[in-house]
Order: sequence, then structure tokens, then C-alpha cells
Amino acid sequence: MSLNLIYFPIVKKTASALAHCGEDNNYHYLKGAPWMECKGHVYTTLQVLGWLALVMYVFGVPFGVLLPLLRKHKVARRDELLPEERETLDSWLGSLYLPYKKEFRSYFQILLILRSMLMAFALSFIKRSSSFQTVAVCFVLLVSLCFQIYFRPFIDSFQKIPLENTMEALVLLTLHFSFMNIRYAVLNPESSHGIIWMLVSVNLVLLCGILVSITVVFAKTNPAEAVHLELHETAADEESRPFLQTHSSSAAPVRDMERYGSFEDSENGQLSDEDESCIWAHADNPAYFEEQATPEENVSQTN
Repeated sequence: MSLNLIYFPIVKKTASALAHCGEDNNYHYLKGAPWMECKGHVYTTLQVLGWLALVMYVFGVPFGVLLPLLRKHKVARRDELLPEERETLDSWLGSLYLPYKKEFRSYFQILLILRSMLMAFALSFIKRSSSFQTVAVCFVLLVSLCFQIYFRPFIDSFQKIPLENTMEALVLLTLHFSFMNIRYAVLNPESSHGIIWMLVSVNLVLLCGILVSITVVFAKTNPAEAVHLELHETAADEESRPFLQTHSSSAAPVRDMERYGSFEDSENGQLSDEDESCIWAHADNPAYFEEQATPEENVSQTN
């Protein structure tokens, strides 16, 4: 969740530092920071740091970290793990795949990162005055919206209400609507006042809906906690089972069988190594065998 929030602004700043400089009366300036001239030691250092961030973070996070974790390691075979290993994996990387359905867990988080990357590149590398920037951003949002509506990759907290998938679709639709209208307001300044207030109202209503949805989801019992509780109870039952066997009334035959062997073993003439060693150890002590004999055997010996 935190990765989705911080990835886009970091990529946007990185791309702005590497974008072409603007020009105003032979003054070349950085578009992301117009007060900074595109020359000198500070600008060179910023370029070096920007290229390092592009390789290590912008491309390194989705392809060097998320892709190996989600596609090549234990996440891809999560259902084959033991319950303890699965619980450990969920507590460590669960935020990257647990919100999504099983068929989307191995790649949907990477798609979200790529969407943020493409939008940041379109806003930074394409000129604001170019209509191609609007087309590029709207195309990414429309493709994401169609994918969201058709596949519904999120796991909904309620069976009858697709809350998570509906809110994601509304967010994408509002972003597309807002970007198109902002572009129209820039091209038509005379009608920009009403458009801006309309966009503020729409986004405010969406924000209130998101807050209400988050409150409802957190108020609902988390199914994952119930599953973990059931696993712990099952493990506790398995651990207490030997204790119950050794302390119950039915444990005497079990202990007697372990001590003296079964009737089938005696019929077959098979003795364990422990029994043989016990017999040889007490061969010179006849009183030991008299103590171990049953009352019926003692009566027969007396007769």
C-alpha cells in the first residue's frame, strides 16, 4: 500500500530532473525547478543522481525486486507451502498480493507500478503545451479502467457489494475526467472557473466515499485473522493430542502394549531390541520375573 503512494511522486521528480530543459530568452532552466539553471555543478550532480535513481529505483523496484518475489520465488507457489511458512510469507509480503484474486497475485502489483511509471513519464517528458501529453495520460487511464471493469482483480470484502473493485473503477474514472477537464480549462480560460469548482466538488465527493469505504472495511472482521486463528487452534490441538493420550484412562493399554509388546508379536516370536536387552540384563535375577508375572501365572506355577 505504501509503495503505491510513494512510487509515483518519486518517479515524477526523477523524470523531471532528467527531462529536457526549458528555454526563455536564452535562459535554460529545469522544468521541475524553474529557478535552477541547466548548467553548473549542482545541475550535473542532479543529473547523476537522477540516472542512478532511474536505474536503481524506477526500474529496479518493479523488475529487480517485485518481479523475482512475485513470479520466481515462494509467492508463485504459496498454496503449496506449509501453514507456518504461508503465515510467515503473508506477514512479510502479504500487502503485495493478498488484496488481489489468486489468478492476479503474481503480476497485478507490477501492473500498478507500470501504470504509475507511464503516467509520470508522460507528465514529465512530454511538453505541457502538447496535446500528445493529454492523449498519452488518458490512454493509460482508459486501458486501466477497462482492465479493472472487465477482470475485477481485487478481492471484495463483501460478497454482495464489490466495494474494492467499484472504488478502484471510480478513482480511475475520476482521474480521467479531471485530467480531460483541466486540459479543456487551460485551452479555454474564460470557462475555467466553473470547471475548477466542478472538479473540486467531484473529487471531494470521491474522497468522502473512499474514507467511508475504508471505515466500513476496517470495521468488518478481517477474514485473514479468522483463518490464522483457525490454524493456531488446529496446531494447538495437534500438540495437545499426545498429552491427552498419555493422561487419559485409555492410555494404560497403549503403555502396556509399548512395554510388553502385542499378542501378534509374541505369536510370531518377534521381540524388539529393547525387550531382548531387558531380558538379558535380568537373566541372573529370577525375582524380577516373579514380580512381573501375573497372579494367574503365579497360581499355575504353585500348582
